[in-house]
Amino acid sequence: MVTTCCTNTPPANCRSHWPRATGSTSSTPARTRPATPRCRSTGSSRCGRTALTEVGAFAGRHVLAELDGIAANLLDDPAFLQETLATAVTEAGATVCEVVAHRFAPHGVTVLALLAESHASIHTYPEIGAAFADVFTCGAKADPEKAIRLLAEALGTDSVRMSAVERGKVRG
Repeated sequence: MVTTCCTNTPPANCRSHWPRATGSTSSTPARTRPATPRCRSTGSSRCGRTALTEVGAFAGRHVLAELDGIAANLLDDPAFLQETLATAVTEAGATVCEVVAHRFAPHGVTVLALLAESHASIHTYPEIGAAFADVFTCGAKADPEKAIRLLAEALGTDSVRMSAVERGKVRG
């Protein structure tokens, strides 16, 4: 599983330091790790990684994409898609906190990446060689269009249709 921690002292696997749920027989730890400390100047837990220079900024860029002409075997491989999405958003300047995937029967995968800047996802349709992807980032550090381009390149996409939505505003 691709997991990159976004805390100040990241262990090899973010989940490794979360306590197990009491009485649980699950090998999956309970999600009770301490919250990331908040920045004194803006109150944001993302300060120092993605905070905008202007206090009160509340803005982001959401890029939505349709990807076509992709090999079915790639679109049905959760591990490959997790690694590919994590690499694309990291190379585009985002900070990955965690990446999770779910494989559907008989085919198809959804991968979600929790970013310090917001999130990224890919939803695949191997039966038609297509996928939907979106990357939403706050602040100026990460480039969501670049993340989509890198993802499309790694998937060997024949066709990419992108649209971008500017979200939020600068508060006075």
